[in-house]
Amino acid sequence: MTQRIILTGFMGTGKTTVGKLLAEKMGLPFMDLDEEISRCTGQSIPEFFAQWGEAAFRELESQMLREILRQERLVLATGGGTLLRDENRKLCEQAGTVVCLTCDLEVLQRRLDNKEMSYRPLLMNDNPKGTLVELWERRREVYRKIFWQVDTSSKSPQQIADTVLGLVNTSVMDLSYPDGVCKILVGKRVFSLLDTLLNSFGFSNTIRIAVISNHTVAALHGEPLLAELRRIGYTPYLITIPDGEEYKNLETVAGLYDQLLGAHIDRGDLVIALGGGVIGDIVGFVASTYMRGLPLIQIPTSLLAMVDASIGGKTGLDLPKGKNLIGTFKRPLAVLIDPEYLDTLPRSEFLSGMAEVIKHAVIADPLLFSWLESGPQNVWVGENLLLRAVSVKINVVQADPYENGLRAILNFGHTIGHALETLSNYTIRHGEAVSIGMGVETRLAEHLGLIASGEAGRIIRLIEQWSLPIYHPLLEREELFSVIRYDKKHKQGKLRWALPSRIGEIRLISDIDERSVRQSIDSLKEAVNAE
Repeated sequence: MTQRIILTGFMGTGKTTVGKLLAEKMGLPFMDLDEEISRCTGQSIPEFFAQWGEAAFRELESQMLREILRQERLVLATGGGTLLRDENRKLCEQAGTVVCLTCDLEVLQRRLDNKEMSYRPLLMNDNPKGTLVELWERRREVYRKIFWQVDTSSKSPQQIADTVLGLVNTSVMDLSYPDGVCKILVGKRVFSLLDTLLNSFGFSNTIRIAVISNHTVAALHGEPLLAELRRIGYTPYLITIPDGEEYKNLETVAGLYDQLLGAHIDRGDLVIALGGGVIGDIVGFVASTYMRGLPLIQIPTSLLAMVDASIGGKTGLDLPKGKNLIGTFKRPLAVLIDPEYLDTLPRSEFLSGMAEVIKHAVIADPLLFSWLESGPQNVWVGENLLLRAVSVKINVVQADPYENGLRAILNFGHTIGHALETLSNYTIRHGEAVSIGMGVETRLAEHLGLIASGEAGRIIRLIEQWSLPIYHPLLEREELFSVIRYDKKHKQGKLRWALPSRIGEIRLISDIDERSVRQSIDSLKEAVNAE
């Protein structure tokens, strides 16, 4: 398995010391780029500089870097100037995990005493202390281009190595938008990386952080998060709202605005959403509209939110006539997914989330679908499954971040599902409504000749295999189509249905008549009654 960790940063930040500790912990070979250059040339770095100059050194440095990164497993400490070249930085970012070690200037000046400076070729002049400050100022902005920033000012080498190890052991995916990137982190106790994450985003602990959750989730997971934020020097404010879809409305949002004002949260501060899909939708909307926008981090605690609702930047509030009829797009800075939160989910909520996992398998991942067909008793719902399901959402959103076309395939099961939620006054869970919607819409695709009956049967059997419903008496209500007419998926007066054409592929179809939908519902009802 390819595993490359590249440490960079200014002189004196501890790259070599930390790199050796990290390599020992991970059982990987350690290499120091400067030492390799000295070994190759038979000269010390100061000797090489004196004889050949900095330009020749930088050329050799780039050449050696390319050679070293042919190795698939290593920890590499680069020189302080190695990644100042864009080509070197991009090469390292493509090759592995790049971490920039940083340090306060005052601490660096204490570490780099006169004796230490005498070994640094760039400081060998009549004013080494002045040169140090000048170099630090000049390089600081270039180092900021590297996302992961670990401050070493007040940490021991052991603590720094443990922090970098936490990053390496966490799966990190980028979801790119036109206006920036959302970092998606998946791993156990991922919130322990908040110090590094917030530092990497450029926050200082002078900001206020509003953690918004519901009463249930806050009681389970609120205090560990708040304690971690306090430990790393931030001042968090916990704000809670009642639990349930019925609170996903403008009245709740207005109350949150008042509480944020009361906590003196302003545009320089941060909002964290801690909870399931409802919290993610509400807090995302608040973060996108309060004071014209606050930075947002999502920490989903339900399976449904982890694989779907927290990813993609869509927010939503409900109106009496339909679900998510008010909403915005809000790119989170990051989404932190910890599979250990799933241990506290009631089984009904866990299964509700599995409906979205199945949806992702149907629309774009036949291998995940086959995996799920092994059944609940043989599938471990942990980090690997989460990564697979999340990857589907990332790929679709990245191709169409603002739902202008392709992203509508994620609505498979949701046209019927949202209507059922509205008709039931949200007594049907979202995932259950989506599973019923997938059943109806799969039958509809079969009725229209879009999908073979064998493939349609596999989809419906998988839904039932995971103890999810495929039918509900509310499907027979006349009001069903009245609610569907208010669905937000209408475009230019036409409703687009996302229907499967085979496992792993969805087609968007408009202008489907009510009669066809009714026939599909009747067919599904007959099948359920026959069982």
